[in-house]
Amino acid sequence: MMRMLKIMFIILVGIGMLVMGIYTFIRLKKRRRELKRLLDNIVSGSTVDQLLKENHPKLSAMDEMEKYIYIIMGLGAGFVLFGAFFMAQELMERNVIPDMTGTTGWMLVQRLVAFASGIILLFTGSGMKKKQVKENDYMDMMIPGKVVGEVPGAKTLTPGKAILTIQYTDPYDGSVHNYQLAQELSRKKHPVGSEYPLYYSREQRKVYDPGSNKVNRKTELFLKWLGIIICLVSVLSIVMLFIM
Repeated sequence: MMRMLKIMFIILVGIGMLVMGIYTFIRLKKRRRELKRLLDNIVSGSTVDQLLKENHPKLSAMDEMEKYIYIIMGLGAGFVLFGAFFMAQELMERNVIPDMTGTTGWMLVQRLVAFASGIILLFTGSGMKKKQVKENDYMDMMIPGKVVGEVPGAKTLTPGKAILTIQYTDPYDGSVHNYQLAQELSRKKHPVGSEYPLYYSREQRKVYDPGSNKVNRKTELFLKWLGIIICLVSVLSIVMLFIM
């Protein structure tokens, strides 16, 4: 009974993450269209700069949120998928539904679950891609930043290192933001209050750190290639299941 409750809890958490992610994603898309339509319909003048200053931070915040929505929805889909799979196994063990273990139909379900897992990894990899900022050596500039602390709850593999939060002032509108690094850095070399320069993309109006870009790129490639391999193996096993 306890195992059944755990599986149901995992499925409910997954559904909640999916609903929250989809709802937030739709709202962000709608709000983004409204802001861009507003900025596109303005004629040049003194009001333009004021409206850009007011709305640019909102667009940047939306971009940051959208990155994590992909990851949340990917995790939610994974919880629902595996929760449903283990729920079916549990129900078969309890004789609530016919036991299909060892049948062609159940083996097909197992391979389809594996294929869906690969798709989820590809989708999550797309979310990691959105965390990167396209670098341009000719247009980008360096801006000053300051270490204000560590990312709450972030775990590191190396003792004495941490994932830091950098505070910077946007050179475009003068607003103050925090940027979370992706790579581990030494606490001794980068104490709180010390300077940490960041790069600013004039083309995308976003701040970035080359080291974090590199980490996000590696994570994206790992997730995507793992997803592709799982999908290919799943498809091959499905074909072999019907041939043999």
